Amino acid sequence: MTETTPSSSKGRAPTPALEPVAPAVVKSTAWMAGLRLALRLIGVINTLVLARLLVPEDFGLVAVGVAVMHLLQNVSDIGVAQAVVRFRHADRRHLDTLFTLSLIRGGVVAGLLLVVASFAGNSFGDDRVQGIFVALAGLAFIQALHNPRFYEFERDQDFSKEFLVSIIEKGVAVIVSIAVAVHTRSYWAIVLGLGAGFVAKSLLMYGLKPYRPRVSLARLGEMWGFTGWVTGVSVVVALNNKLDPLLLGRFLGLAPAGLYQVGGQLSAMPSMEVAAPVARALYPSLSRLDTDPIRMREAYLSGAMVLAGIALPAGVGAAFAASDGVRLFLGPQWLEIIPLIQVLAPVYGLMAVFFATQSFALALGRPRTVFVRDCIALTIGKPILIWAALTHGLMGAAYAAAFHGLLYTGLQAWLYYRLTARSPVEPLWRARRSFLSVIVMSLSLFGWVTVVLPTFGPAPLVSLFSIILVGGGAYALSHGILWYAEGRPMGVERLVLNALPIKGVA
Repeated sequence: MTETTPSSSKGRAPTPALEPVAPAVVKSTAWMAGLRLALRLIGVINTLVLARLLVPEDFGLVAVGVAVMHLLQNVSDIGVAQAVVRFRHADRRHLDTLFTLSLIRGGVVAGLLLVVASFAGNSFGDDRVQGIFVALAGLAFIQALHNPRFYEFERDQDFSKEFLVSIIEKGVAVIVSIAVAVHTRSYWAIVLGLGAGFVAKSLLMYGLKPYRPRVSLARLGEMWGFTGWVTGVSVVVALNNKLDPLLLGRFLGLAPAGLYQVGGQLSAMPSMEVAAPVARALYPSLSRLDTDPIRMREAYLSGAMVLAGIALPAGVGAAFAASDGVRLFLGPQWLEIIPLIQVLAPVYGLMAVFFATQSFALALGRPRTVFVRDCIALTIGKPILIWAALTHGLMGAAYAAAFHGLLYTGLQAWLYYRLTARSPVEPLWRARRSFLSVIVMSLSLFGWVTVVLPTFGPAPLVSLFSIILVGGGAYALSHGILWYAEGRPMGVERLVLNALPIKGVA
């Protein structure tokens, strides 16, 4: 995966190879990508069915409660999974300490949700919000009972068990939510679906990795240097990511908050469904390379190159396909999210290039630098969101979120510089062919959707299919030409060609 041309390897030592790392990363990425794809497919089915059975206000009601729950959970997150991976030789006392901290955290979150429930209805102008908060308090405590030993599978880069657990959790949640929605046409379908999934996941985690928890803080002093900063990062990340539905629900109303929530999720889906599994799979491998900074950096850059090659065109393509996709799959009550997707989806594609930077920092044991990054993003981004929402409504919030994404990308580049003392644009340079190919793709699609499609006026399904073909074809052709022009270096192109049943091409 290292960017090395045949000519560049003559006369000097090649860039450190990743042979011991790449197979494990590729295998782990395959599991995680397959998991994310399966979960999203199930989630899309669930969203499409529920969008037909429920109204945007129902999604807004639940989004407010879930946002508060996630905010409190993320604020108190101690990084159990990251700690198990980071402390590779953790013993029973480490696991008991992590379980106890998680239990304390769950009790605090549940208690705060019950307190908030008493005045949530008045705050949002809807008494139904109070019942949702009470129910979510119970779900938060169930999540706190998860088995910390289960994350040993991730430490050993065995993601097959997580695949199984997550698929069953999501399947149970979807079955319950759709069944309740069909019977009641109520927002409780979403809440009960979440609860059923949480219970199923907790039971499976203990079944696959037996562990009898004990209440103990014996290793708290040893682990706090890492988990304490991870908690600090989680606080700021929660404020960055989870405040938006609450702010919009308060200032614009529950229906716009629901539109923003669904639009944001659909905008992120094409690119972040690629970014998340790559970053997750890289973390254990990067942690194992913490004594070899050169190979560690090359592993990260290779991951950034792969992310750009897939996530960038996915994000830009989603913007062009938004109109047909929403009309075809969601229906007329969701047309307001089309411009929101067109604004946000390309930004998420750009953000995905640096998505593994946090994993890189944690593998180096540098969570404090991540904390500084997120504090800057929060301090600048959230006031702009509030101002934009109050003055320009839903689309103002969308443009503010896009600005926040661009700001975050710049801060990610700065974080890379702080971690490596190298140029902050080095990851972008590694992905140069993907950026140039996306420009070609965008020009091709712009001409297609503004000149060709209006002439024929095809049905949304045909139009959507043609956009995928034209955009994908232009991107792949441009990438191939640029790759050959550079002498066919090792990169995402070779990875794709090696995966095809065609020999002798790469």
